[in-house]
Amino acid sequence: MKAGTKVERRREKRYPQNIDVLVRELPGCDEPELGSATTKPGRIQNVSTNGLCLLTFQPIRPLAIVRCEFPVCDSGIRIPTLMHVRWTRQQSEDIRGYISGLEALL
Repeated sequence: MKAGTKVERRREKRYPQNIDVLVRELPGCDEPELGSATTKPGRIQNVSTNGLCLLTFQPIRPLAIVRCEFPVCDSGIRIPTLMHVRWTRQQSEDIRGYISGLEALL
């Protein structure tokens, strides 16, 4: 392998998207109720068969279970689903925000 060549670790093809989504962390079994948990806005960057890549202004706790609400066109209807946060990191020093990988549970 040549120096500087990135190894692709993805198992599924990604499909670019630009969809607004609402995300809310759910408490774990051994955690008290997250009374201060708020719904965070995010934007889907891409989707795959098993999950998606999400951009947010606030970090989402890695390994958390989150409830995501996806809009249906301009109808005002949102479809909820549960997802597992696999990883979260800051985008970069010059770009404000966080990027997270979410795995579909339902």
